Amino acid sequence: MLVVLIPLSWWILVSPLIHEERLVGDRQFWITRPYEWKRLLAAKMLFIVAFLYSPLFLAQCLVVARVGFNPLSYLPGLLYDSFLITSLVILPLVALATVTRNFARMTLAILGVGVSILAMAGLTSIFPGTEIASPFLDSLTLFLVICGCIAVILLQYAARRTASSWVVLALTQGLVAALACAAPDQALMGRRYLAEQAPGVALATDNEAGGGAIVSVARGPHDVVINVPMRVSGIAPGSMMISEALRVTLEAPDGSHWTSFWQPIYDRFLADKLLPGERIARAAFTMPRSVYEKLKPMPLRARITLAFVRARQGETTTVSLPLDDFQVPGFGICTPQTGFFYKPYEIGGIVCRAALRQPSLTFVRVNWSYDDCHAPSQERRNIDGEAWVGSLNRTPSEFAIAPVWSNAIAFTNQEPGYHVNEPRHICPGTPATFTSYQAAGRMQAAFDISGLLLPELSRGQIRVMATP
Repeated sequence: MLVVLIPLSWWILVSPLIHEERLVGDRQFWITRPYEWKRLLAAKMLFIVAFLYSPLFLAQCLVVARVGFNPLSYLPGLLYDSFLITSLVILPLVALATVTRNFARMTLAILGVGVSILAMAGLTSIFPGTEIASPFLDSLTLFLVICGCIAVILLQYAARRTASSWVVLALTQGLVAALACAAPDQALMGRRYLAEQAPGVALATDNEAGGGAIVSVARGPHDVVINVPMRVSGIAPGSMMISEALRVTLEAPDGSHWTSFWQPIYDRFLADKLLPGERIARAAFTMPRSVYEKLKPMPLRARITLAFVRARQGETTTVSLPLDDFQVPGFGICTPQTGFFYKPYEIGGIVCRAALRQPSLTFVRVNWSYDDCHAPSQERRNIDGEAWVGSLNRTPSEFAIAPVWSNAIAFTNQEPGYHVNEPRHICPGTPATFTSYQAAGRMQAAFDISGLLLPELSRGQIRVMATP
């Protein structure tokens, strides 16, 4: 609840602070006093630093120290988080306070901004491919918000031009909405993801039984989703590939064709993480229902281009799991979860925490046990448990008020099956390996499918199989 209440307290703090010497209307008593607007603005900013940033910074340092990290080691991240909070919360609050008369008017303005953000989210869902981040799109959006809010604040304190300030706010939000709805083209994607074929990586369709494309109804009534299985090989040892986006071109024998926008591959945390060796993955894309109906009677030639991020394997740390906290260098501090099933000597899971951001993308492996931990280790029946944790994004901090990332590691194979009531467990002393990965570049790879047939979707049908 504190994560929600703290921004509300900032709202309640900023409103009377700015409205005490209001900038809207014709009853501005402070302009009859020997006040300089520069000093007045500086005084209010100093007040915000003293009573907003200082408590927040100290609280974040105490929380980071309390969970076992040295705050001095994370000082750049703490400052970067303060910058993000300033840009996305404090500056917009101050700007809205300068163009409103009182707390009630400011509340209505905030509600209006919230409604416009929801409308912007609805617009982005209409335009295909808008969730692909163009190069520098996030940075450009942040820059526009900062410049727009600072311009409004300075304009109000220097000249009290309320109408002009509202125009600046509207233009800023309009530009942000235009950027959000602008789908990146091939040129922009080619700059971020090298347009040539990914070196050594080979993609091919999976033609084995049951391996055809799956066609399903999309969430929207006017779209369908095509899910194509593919084989991936040629990934270099010590590397890993993650598919982030794709683009599809379909050509029919009569000359008609359709090319999609670049479409995001959703749920990147669960997206295919392709390791060396031959792997099976899926390329899913959305196409308009009208185009689907036009092309489904004909055998199609499809070209699917995927944008990958390549990660390089880093250090591997092996830990013999204790029953209390342990630290993994470069990853975080982990706590074994014990006390399950009235057996405190068994570990039911692992919860890890990191300061200010998720840890670097890490592959974690451990052995689950079927048998009691008091049995000799060579006699226990074990099965591998694996999990991917963290992110390739290495910004100094993620936008958050709470400065600690914490989550349970979701290992595979914990549940033996629906017919078994007791999940598997980990015995103390079991080795756990943590292998880190760092981003090493972005690239594109493509493959072709000949004779792809799109099946008929019957009424009420959710998914059907299509074979090339």
